[in-house]
Amino acid sequence: MASNPTFKVAGIREVQKSIKHSMKSLLEQKIHEQGASYLFDMQSTEIKRHNGDTAAAFFGMQDHTADAVKGLEDFDLGLVDEANNLSATSIKKLTPTLRKEGSEIWFAYNPDQETDPIDVFIAENEGHEDFLVLSVNIFDNPFVSDTAWKEYRREKARAVEARERIAAARAIKEDPADADLAIVDKFNHVWLGYYDNRSQRLVFHNWKEGELDVPDNVVWFYGIDWGFASDPMAANRFCFPSKSTMYISHEAHGTGIRNEDVPGKLLELPGIADRVSRADSARPEMVDYCRRNGLPKIRSAKKGKGSVEDGYSFLQGLDIVVHPRCKNTLNEFKVHSYKIVKHTGEILTTPEDKDNHHIDGLRYGAEGAHRKGKLLEGVVEEQNNRLERPQDAYSSVREDADSWKVA
Repeated sequence: MASNPTFKVAGIREVQKSIKHSMKSLLEQKIHEQGASYLFDMQSTEIKRHNGDTAAAFFGMQDHTADAVKGLEDFDLGLVDEANNLSATSIKKLTPTLRKEGSEIWFAYNPDQETDPIDVFIAENEGHEDFLVLSVNIFDNPFVSDTAWKEYRREKARAVEARERIAAARAIKEDPADADLAIVDKFNHVWLGYYDNRSQRLVFHNWKEGELDVPDNVVWFYGIDWGFASDPMAANRFCFPSKSTMYISHEAHGTGIRNEDVPGKLLELPGIADRVSRADSARPEMVDYCRRNGLPKIRSAKKGKGSVEDGYSFLQGLDIVVHPRCKNTLNEFKVHSYKIVKHTGEILTTPEDKDNHHIDGLRYGAEGAHRKGKLLEGVVEEQNNRLERPQDAYSSVREDADSWKVA
C-alpha cells in the first residue's frame, strides 16, 4: 500500500457489525510502526492513500448482496479474517469477484471443524496451482511477545502432564479422564491449529456473546437452579426480543451461599422482586424462604417426565445472545457436552450432568414461554405491539398444577 498508490485491500469478515470489529485498527497500527503515516488519510470507515484511490475498505459478507460484492473487482487483495466463520454462500460470492490480474484472497483462521465451508472449499481444491495452504503457528511468528510465549509454555506443560496421565491410564487398561482429554484437545486446537474435537460433543452451538437493545416493555423471565455443596447457585434474567431469539442480560452466581443470603444474591437480578421467577422444585423450602424474604412472586418449576428433553429442544432452537457480564453462563454454553462411550468415543444423545446449572435455570424460567419446543406467540406479539400489561404476564400458573406441561 505504501509503495503502490493504486494498491487496494479489502478487509473482509462474515459478519461485521461495526468498523471497530474490523481489522482497520490493526492495519493502522502497522502503518504507524512502518513510519508510513504521512502517506495515508485514516478516515472513519476507510484508509485512503494520498494522491491515490481507496487503499483499504472493510465490510461483512452478510451485509452485502452479490451485486454489492462486485465492487471488489478492481481490488488487489482480499484479507478474510476468521475465515472459519464464512458461509458457503459467502465463499461462492467472493471467490469469482476479485478478477484483477494478479489479485489474491488470503483466508486467515484457526481451524475449527473439518466440515466448515472454508475447509471443504480448500479440500476440494487441494493441489491446484492457484491454491497455497500455509500452517503458521507460534514458532513461525518472529513478533510473538514474551507474554504469549509464557502462556504457550504454561499451557504446553499442562498438556504434557495430561498426556502422561492419559498414557498411564491406558497402560493399565483404564479409561483416561475426560478432563485430561479436554486439556490436550484444547492445547492442540488453540496453539497447534488442530480441529476442535471437543466441539463435536457440545450441546449448544447456537449462542454468541453480545449485547442487544430490547423494548422498554419487553417481558423479562427469571430462572433459578439451587446450589448444594460444591454445586453453585445459578440464576438468570432473560427475554425473547423475537420469535427466534433469547437474550440473557444478567446472572447471579455463587457457591456455598448461606440460606439466609440467597434472597439477597437473587435480588442482584434487576426487577426480580416484581416479576415471577421459577426455581428448581427440588428444594421447596428455599422457594418458601425466598417468597417470605423479598421475592414474593417466586414459583417452583413444574418438572416432570420429558421436561428436560423439551427444555433442551427449545433452547437449541433459538439464537441465544449472552451479555459479556454473564461470565459463568457463557462458560457453560462453551463446555456443556453430551456423554460419550469412553472405550469407543461414541457421542451419545444424553447431556452430561455438569456445567449446566445456568442452563437448567434457563429451562425452569422459560417453562411458561413455550410449548412443544416452540415459543408461544403471545410472548413476542405483546412486546412488539407495545401493549400495556401486568408485570407478571405469562406467569399466572396455578400452584396446584400437576404437570410442567400445564405451565
